[in-house]
Amino acid sequence: MAELTAFSAAQAEALSRWLQHLSGLHGASDKTVQAYDRDLRGFLAFLSQHHGAGEGLGALDALPHTDLRAWMAAERGRGLSARSLARSLSAVKNFLGWLSQQNGFDATTVLSARSPKFTRKLPRPLSVEGAQDVLADIGIYASQDWIGARDTAVVTLLYGCGLRVGELVGLDVQAGAQAKGWIDFDGGEAHVLGKGSKRRSVPVGSQAL
Repeated sequence: MAELTAFSAAQAEALSRWLQHLSGLHGASDKTVQAYDRDLRGFLAFLSQHHGAGEGLGALDALPHTDLRAWMAAERGRGLSARSLARSLSAVKNFLGWLSQQNGFDATTVLSARSPKFTRKLPRPLSVEGAQDVLADIGIYASQDWIGARDTAVVTLLYGCGLRVGELVGLDVQAGAQAKGWIDFDGGEAHVLGKGSKRRSVPVGSQAL
């Protein structure tokens, strides 16, 4: 991991803990961690230069929207594309959302910031690595471990089984009179109630189970 410089030791330590959190608890890939590391170091270095001195965590607790806009303007000014800036802003939001839970401050100002608009290309299938990165990021905002585990299980089922959201929320853990669908853990299948009240069975992978 690249050396953390140009900002306070307290901010560097918080960033290091967050990256370890992503890598260890949520299983983010090395590529994702490195990208987040690079984005956040650039953001924190900008804040330090913008205010003329290294600042502690208090500066992040009370980060005004004007500072965020100034950083985004500087990034566009140095030629960063709208798509790349949107990715960097996502990294900043994830980090400050996690930090707000750790330190008990309100990160609404940052989390409500709008990403720059860019022309979206037609949807393309996720690569295996891309899907793993999505799954690794799901639990970042979870207030409790079980919520993060639940959300990860939900998205794993959506991705792995090709389910519609309505089909997924109708699933139960066992068959029953009130169940629209259920998961057969022994057989490794999900019995789904789809459009037109048609039932179908789809295989469920071991990771999803």
